[in-house]
Amino acid sequence: MSKPSLIEVVLPGGETRICDSATTVRELLPGTTADNGLPYLGALVNNDICSLSFPLQVNCTLEFLTFADSYGAPIYRRSLAFLLAKAVRDIMPDCAFAVEHAIGNGYYCSCSACGASGIGDAGISGEQITAITGHMHGLIRRDIPLERRQIGFVEAYRMLEASRQIDKLNLLRYRNPPRIVLFSCEDFSDLGHDVLAPSTGVLEHFRLLPYPPGLVLQFPEWRDGQVRFTPFHKQPHLQKIFNVRGPTGQEALADRRPHRPCETHTPVCVSCRSVILGQDHVFQAAGVAFAGQWFERGAHRGGQLLPRPVTNTGRSV
Repeated sequence: MSKPSLIEVVLPGGETRICDSATTVRELLPGTTADNGLPYLGALVNNDICSLSFPLQVNCTLEFLTFADSYGAPIYRRSLAFLLAKAVRDIMPDCAFAVEHAIGNGYYCSCSACGASGIGDAGISGEQITAITGHMHGLIRRDIPLERRQIGFVEAYRMLEASRQIDKLNLLRYRNPPRIVLFSCEDFSDLGHDVLAPSTGVLEHFRLLPYPPGLVLQFPEWRDGQVRFTPFHKQPHLQKIFNVRGPTGQEALADRRPHRPCETHTPVCVSCRSVILGQDHVFQAAGVAFAGQWFERGAHRGGQLLPRPVTNTGRSV
């Protein structure tokens, strides 16, 4: 059996350490918290954002991350959103929960009535938000690991189907990779798209604010050596934009002002140079040729241009 190879790791401050390959980032941490008192969330390994469980395999330079760092803050936000999704599933298993969009220094989250969730037409109540907040703090005190694992496609599909995560199933509908990356916390799992914190115990700073019909998950900031929360200001115009619903987007199209077509921004037929307004044309956009159709208002996808690659142009799309 061959011996593990040795690698050279440059730690923050310039110290060089020789260690076995496959040594994890966590094994090289100087402690559980940084000098500012914030817990470590991940690390930059040769300028690549990695988790604390990442195995080091080549010579590298390490930089440990907290949420006060520009690369550590996204880890904190993703991990809190994951924890919130688990808490909502634990408290209201029949609730249709989704992280919608950024608003201020936080995420707007929708909670729709489904089954016996107890959510009325006015949206989630203040009492329910208080219950979710308390449950999240309970999960944080227990310091539960957030585990990353890979499983087969069929197993992942069945797991998401059993937990009724329809939105996640839709992401897998048109792709079937042999392995799926999941993050798990106890019996709750979600698709893994990027790095998460090592455990729930490092996510103690957050706020849940009522924002009917949903809520806002507000994130902390590190300023003047302290954890602070900026005052939250409602943005009704932004919320009105995101509240537009429907598969055709007809309400949004009705609010648009008419404008004169411009060849700079409007698809133009390559052969006849006319603006595409309902006929099949070969059109050119951003220097790439396609064949497609421009749908009228109220048609499929609200009049979006649905391109498909042209096979006779000799260009790759």
